Amino acid sequence: MTTTQTAALTPPPDEADWVLTYLGVRIAVGVVGATLPVVLFISHYFFGDGLMPDSISAFYYTPMRNYLVGSLCAQGVFLFCYRYARRDNWLSTLAGVLVIVVALSPTVAAGASTTVWNVAHGVAAGGFYVILAYFAYFLFTRSDHPVAPGSRKALRNTIYRVCGVVVALSMLVAFVLLRSPVHLLFWWETIATFAFSFAWLVKGGLFFADRP
Repeated sequence: MTTTQTAALTPPPDEADWVLTYLGVRIAVGVVGATLPVVLFISHYFFGDGLMPDSISAFYYTPMRNYLVGSLCAQGVFLFCYRYARRDNWLSTLAGVLVIVVALSPTVAAGASTTVWNVAHGVAAGGFYVILAYFAYFLFTRSDHPVAPGSRKALRNTIYRVCGVVVALSMLVAFVLLRSPVHLLFWWETIATFAFSFAWLVKGGLFFADRP
């Protein structure tokens, strides 16, 4: 591996003091992502009118609006603050910007005409999930050294790749459902969100960490 390639995979020396925090940021991204659809479902289904919105974004038009917007903005802040290697940095920053656009540009309301903000919401949401799938499949699986078969790193790489594929396939199904009378978008978005969240939790060392 060349010096340039190694530099792209590891944090710069002048950012060594950040190494103590990037694991925490990874866990925060995973926790916020995983809890969002769970809280929305429980709060609205059991304490609301019992009618499920078509998508996670559609909760904007329910009493859970503030929680939805706050969680997405928190996700954006965590991603913006994430610092590791150069490619990770600019991709996480872009993902952070996109998810904040998702939060501040609501999806189209039922029965309403589509506006430019609704379009921005959809484009930003799609871009956000694409970047998170890329993180799981390509960035989290990198290593400066050969990965030994049967090692914890090999197991984690399998998990990352599965999560990346699940995110991508879920978003593909969700896109198809946008043009279908079947309203299952919430569940496919939830599957994608759980997948990328689990990848970040594993990468943060919460699960399947190397044995001491």
